Amino acid sequence: MKGTEHFTRTIAEYLNQRAMTDPLFAPNLMKPNKNIEELEKPH
Repeated sequence: MKGTEHFTRTIAEYLNQRAMTDPLFAPNLMKPNKNIEELEKPH
């Protein structure tokens, strides 16, 4: 597994867990403009 795949999976798992426990965060995660791949790009 590439490092970026591991990063993506780890972050997605964290965000999904957070959405399950935080009702205010969940709607933000579901917004159509949210994209985990954007986190991987260097700024």
